[in-house]
Amino acid sequence: MNTNTQDANNTNNTNDRNDPIWVLVHDNGNIMYGPEVWANCFNAQFAKGLGGMLMRECEHEAPSHEAPVAVIDLGASIASILGGAFESMSDDEDMSDDEDATGNVVRTVAEATVSAIAVERCERHERWLAEAGIALPEPVYTMGTTVVGIGAQNFRTERMAWENQPGIEEATEGVRFTVQQELRKDLVIGAKDLHMERDGQLSWKNGSRTGRLGLEPKGLSQLLSFMRYDDSKSCDPVFPGAARYLLSLPPEERAESINRGLHRAANRNVVLRTRHNPAVGDDGRALFAVVSESYTKFDADQVVSVIGDALKGKGYRGEVIYDAESTRLEVNATYHADNVTDLAAGDVFKVGYAFKTRDDGSGAFKGGPTAWRNLCLNLIIIGRGKGEEFNFVHKGADREQLLRKVQAEMHKSQVVFDRFAQEWNILRNESIANVELWGQRFTNVEDALTWAVEAKRIDVGIKNNVLVEALLAGYRAEGGDSLADMINAVTRAAHETNWSRLDAQAELESFAGRELVPVLVRAHAAA
Repeated sequence: MNTNTQDANNTNNTNDRNDPIWVLVHDNGNIMYGPEVWANCFNAQFAKGLGGMLMRECEHEAPSHEAPVAVIDLGASIASILGGAFESMSDDEDMSDDEDATGNVVRTVAEATVSAIAVERCERHERWLAEAGIALPEPVYTMGTTVVGIGAQNFRTERMAWENQPGIEEATEGVRFTVQQELRKDLVIGAKDLHMERDGQLSWKNGSRTGRLGLEPKGLSQLLSFMRYDDSKSCDPVFPGAARYLLSLPPEERAESINRGLHRAANRNVVLRTRHNPAVGDDGRALFAVVSESYTKFDADQVVSVIGDALKGKGYRGEVIYDAESTRLEVNATYHADNVTDLAAGDVFKVGYAFKTRDDGSGAFKGGPTAWRNLCLNLIIIGRGKGEEFNFVHKGADREQLLRKVQAEMHKSQVVFDRFAQEWNILRNESIANVELWGQRFTNVEDALTWAVEAKRIDVGIKNNVLVEALLAGYRAEGGDSLADMINAVTRAAHETNWSRLDAQAELESFAGRELVPVLVRAHAAA
């Protein structure tokens, strides 16, 4: 999902009934105005037969002081704008009759009233995320105030969209293949060994080697920015701010202007980043970026490979966006809440990681944990809390070093996100008979628990027979054959057994979240 910011001076947009609606949101400390957000959302909703999604995101960095809260002033009710279309839509009509469906909102209180269940959940999630260094924006309404009907519908739409996303391993693999098909090659060439041809191609020579390259707009712009006068004192640019102008010229005029400048430029080495692009280069190759010799190539295909390996087997779904023109890569890997009792303002409904990088020398590989929070009663205004971001520049790192660094940076937040994976039943629909655990196959949860204790896969310093008895008692209280049922058996045993050791409950509960949940999530992803 994209976060769009709007011009605060653009006050002419209204909905098609001439009722101005203003949305003020806190976005990294700024107040933004966006009336068109509502008009666009409503049009999209009607086009999809009330099956679309009304959504507005704002971002929230971890602040050193209390940040402004998001504020919403409709100026006219949703029902009046839509002619009562939403008033006639009940929660029962929104929700599926399929008990196994996800994205359902169950109510214990009336809509738009405070639910004690929701308040406790919101506060618990705040505490969890604080452990990962993620601060959340405050909701517009009192925390725990339950959503109205369209909020429940939007939640289900958002959940269904998440379910339709591929696993992060599959998503990253697709981009890795796309980038590798570009057949990238880097050439180290002196500035005075470059010449612009009258047909718009760039010719180069390096000793006895010569070649021609097509020019992508970004490649030409960066090439011009690297050209400096042959004057050690000033090093002024030969083409200050000239890229847009030169690109507008016919090829022969552009060649004359650039070649005159190249003759005056210092003979410094530049790295020409080239790739297969027959649409631009007459020999099939084109210049897409220019970087210095200190730049270490660590391209998008390697980055997605690192991300895929770091998150492999943890149950994440994701969106991977690669823009070939700019070489911008964005990866969002998330968990999403499934069924929620009393969904409310203040509820966290999605957590995960956001990564970004560029391969043109203008951006490092950055990433960090993030969480999405509903701030209103319609699931339209969404606050995004971010934890500390890691930043790896393109210098001196190999793949294995970077993978270890990313995994180390993610460790603290992943421990917290494992709790969300458990609570949101990422494992709910997977039968234990369908997966391989610790290299073994089991037909039921009881056999798996017994084997795990005897093989010391579940080990908290308690005698095997005592631990097995407690785990099986915890399992039989609820039964079931899913991976989630196995987790529930362990956590129930931790809480309901009279242990001889005072620390046994805490150790077993911690073990379930720290060790067992990741094992089961990996098994689920591999199934």
